[in-house]
Amino acid sequence: MDLSNIEAQALQLIAGLLGLAAIWTLKRMIAWLGLKLSVERQAALTSAIDKMLTFGVTKAEQVIAQKGWDHIDSKDAVIRVALQALPEKFPDALAGAGIDLNANDGRSQVIDQMTRMIPDVFARAAASPATPPAPLQPIVIVPPAPGP
Repeated sequence: MDLSNIEAQALQLIAGLLGLAAIWTLKRMIAWLGLKLSVERQAALTSAIDKMLTFGVTKAEQVIAQKGWDHIDSKDAVIRVALQALPEKFPDALAGAGIDLNANDGRSQVIDQMTRMIPDVFARAAASPATPPAPLQPIVIVPPAPGP
């Protein structure tokens, strides 16, 4: 009885299974590395947006002082400055995340992210010792109306 033929087929089957396992593992590693790069690129974009929002706060101090931190005009002024400065200061972060600010979807994606991040940026800026205190509002005491 000649078993060499069966052995050869068994070895081919094992080699095929090992090859499939190696390909599957390689695909998983590539996907994991791609995800890791994607996370790193998103973190770089988030950091760049945070820096530009902080820069926007410094440029919009007058609006913030007049209208307050929670007013929509203050938020719009900060986002406008940050959106204008972002491609000049951090073009690599935008390119790495695959965002084109000239396209409507890329611009709206960045504006949405800025809108989500702005409360934290405002809170840090308001708590900073470098931020001047808000102007004091005069307290007006109204005497009670005379009784009947």
